[in-house]
Amino acid sequence: MKILYLSHGDPDTDFSGVPLIAKQYINYFSKIGHECALLLPNLNDQNKINSKINSNKIIKFYWPTINEWRLKAFEKKPNEFKNINNQIYFKPDIIHILDWVNFSPSILQNLKNFNVPIIRHLYNFEDFCYFTRPIYFYKNHDPCKAPLSTENCLTCIIKNEDIKVTDKIKSFISNKKNKLRRKLKNRKNIIKDHFDNYYDHLIFPSRSFADFFYDHYKGSKPYSVINHGIDRPKNKNKSFDKNKINIIFCGGTELAKGWFVIENTFRKILEENFKNFNLRIYGDKKFTAKSSLSNYENISFYEKYNPNEIDKIFGWADIAIAPFFFETYSRIVREFMIRGVVPISTNAFGIPDVIDDNVNGFIINKPLEINLYNLLKKLLTDKNILENAKINIKDTLITSPEDELHDIFKIYQKLTSPSFNKKNKIT
Repeated sequence: MKILYLSHGDPDTDFSGVPLIAKQYINYFSKIGHECALLLPNLNDQNKINSKINSNKIIKFYWPTINEWRLKAFEKKPNEFKNINNQIYFKPDIIHILDWVNFSPSILQNLKNFNVPIIRHLYNFEDFCYFTRPIYFYKNHDPCKAPLSTENCLTCIIKNEDIKVTDKIKSFISNKKNKLRRKLKNRKNIIKDHFDNYYDHLIFPSRSFADFFYDHYKGSKPYSVINHGIDRPKNKNKSFDKNKINIIFCGGTELAKGWFVIENTFRKILEENFKNFNLRIYGDKKFTAKSSLSNYENISFYEKYNPNEIDKIFGWADIAIAPFFFETYSRIVREFMIRGVVPISTNAFGIPDVIDDNVNGFIINKPLEINLYNLLKKLLTDKNILENAKINIKDTLITSPEDELHDIFKIYQKLTSPSFNKKNKIT
């Protein structure tokens, strides 16, 4: 079988979720005899557009990009964009779009012209939301409720993109609103066209995110829920300082990951003289290290971790805090748990599937800062609570990569079967 994957990033240089998943899929299916290729947006080098590059045994192709993808990709239907004379020298049997962020929308029409089944994997909400994660409209950062309205989206974008705009240039805001309104007006119809007419099957990482998505997409496209598989650690690392509890946070300064919850909660914890812990903060070091938390010697700051060092970095911790405002699955929580690290997280999509509150981890509700503060005081005061969770976490069932890939391949087989092709008029 020949499989074409799409990803916004190259797994050789981009260590974020989707590129790493693309690499995992390609390596697995290539190993068992299938021919795979990866299609990427051409972000820098124009000479790459028509080239085929073998890098680490991954065949890569490139497609032109579009500026302001978050708006312009949904202004009109894919077949209404200028036809790009660009060849993909690979004839797939099936196409698996992990995401198509930054691609020119013309790619969807060109993929459709292959006349083979197209799978769309939904890891986030970038089709409907300008900010990818729909948590910026409400003050408490709850996910946006269906149905989305043009005016609410317009207000949200203006509010969060133009924080420094003053009353002196209200005319500028009014002008921008009118332009944005025109760009957003048909977005829901364009998205429905994408899902109704370009994709044959959808895949979601969690049932709760699928339910949320279908609240917004009023269609009947068939879908599957397949949890992302997590590799078991190659090396077992133990906490270095048994006199202190080691805590880790890996969200950088991103709002959706809960940075301000971490900063405010630990400031209060430290002001009350709780110091029997170490805290390591990963991501956006040049910003996080400017926090008042840097005044405390038991808190350390790092850049984003290297996935190749994940066993060592995660294995150091006793507790991992992930105070998400929006997640669709949370691979990182599962990465922590499979290494015996006790998670503290929110009730985000996919989290209750693995965390049984007060058994193998802890789920905090809003107000997050108050509830995280109270929980941390309890854990830092009574270590038996943490030790019990560590024991229980060993019984947590976490999907393996083999199970995930087995389920993915069953979908490939179903969609490429003669009976499916005949029924759906794919020739």
